[in-house]
Amino acid sequence: MTTPAYEYQLHQKKSIRNVLIVILLLLLFLYLLRQFDQRQEAITRSYAGVVNRAQVVWSGATTTVRDEGIVPLFTNGGNRVSPDSASNNETGSTDVKQSDPTQTDSDGDGISDVDEDRNGDGDPSNDDTDGDGIPDYLDTDDDGDGIPTAQEDLDKNGDPSNDDTDGDGIPNYLDGDDDGDGIPTRDEDRNGDGNPSNDDTDGDGIPDYLDDTNNQDSSPGTGNGGTLSDGI
Repeated sequence: MTTPAYEYQLHQKKSIRNVLIVILLLLLFLYLLRQFDQRQEAITRSYAGVVNRAQVVWSGATTTVRDEGIVPLFTNGGNRVSPDSASNNETGSTDVKQSDPTQTDSDGDGISDVDEDRNGDGDPSNDDTDGDGIPDYLDTDDDGDGIPTAQEDLDKNGDPSNDDTDGDGIPNYLDGDDDGDGIPTRDEDRNGDGNPSNDDTDGDGIPDYLDDTNNQDSSPGTGNGGTLSDGI
């Protein structure tokens, strides 16, 4: 036969046990909730969102380039990275090239996209030196003179912007008349093969488009000096 005191103690033990069970369940719930939050935070850090590959996010400006489907948009220290700088892995889980927008060179001509923003409005898509409909930052021949921009780096220092043959303050890669002789570089392609760099009328080793001393008439009946010969 149990006494009231014993029954009271038994009730107290059951109550304490129930409280402990509730506490343990609460702690387990909080632990699982924290794990879930951490996972979501990791996903958020990895993906800044999803954009169409037709958009290239560049220094705060969005430029339409092409449409190749949906890809992840990654972040690098808070800066958006162009989809073109990511790998072809559409999941975006690995092989991601994080790049500095100020160093991106979309056309590989040696001039960064930032420096190809001629008017300085933050949008390189509206700068087109030769007016061919291709913005400079995507144009491998910015001035359209037949000499690719990368090849107008005459001193081979990796920077075409400091090469100015005629000293007119316009670097060759933007100058339609590189030697300043009054003949557009494109028109100094004597053999008409589309490459002015292999035309050297006076044979001095300097292609005509860089040589301002070869303006003589190279047609039959003239000498190297450009004086008509009467055959006497």
